[in-house]
Amino acid sequence: MFGFFKKKEYTLLTSEMMEPQDAAIPTTEAKKIYRAHMKAIGLFPNDELSDRVYEFGEEIKYREEEIRDDIQDYKDEIRRIKDEIKDLSRRLKTCSSEEEKEELTYDLEAVNEELVSANEELENEKTQLKYFRSDKREFLIKYVNDEIKNETRNH
Repeated sequence: MFGFFKKKEYTLLTSEMMEPQDAAIPTTEAKKIYRAHMKAIGLFPNDELSDRVYEFGEEIKYREEEIRDDIQDYKDEIRRIKDEIKDLSRRLKTCSSEEEKEELTYDLEAVNEELVSANEELENEKTQLKYFRSDKREFLIKYVNDEIKNETRNH
């Protein structure tokens, strides 16, 4: 008799549920969709919804801050690499032995590759921030579905 209780299944949020599908979803709209979906599926009691929407908004801010921090980390890394390039270049100009010149040239090439890679990563993060600021669709879907999965796992 006890084995017949079935866990309630909640509807996961999909991109197709949001109209129009090709339009960006700003933060205010994402909060409305979050509230409406959670209310419709009944995952949380109505008296908890305002707090949950607030938490969702805070998570949006936190995610944007994370991306900004990553951008700053790449900028710091680029400054460090440029300083290292200057140091290696200066040492290369003043060295006298061919063996040391070869070693410094090799090191300089490797550090230049690091710089190219760090610049690419920085541009990727900037693009990610720009996209995230304009459209919360992917974040909303992941956040809602993670909450549903976590709540059903815990009950």
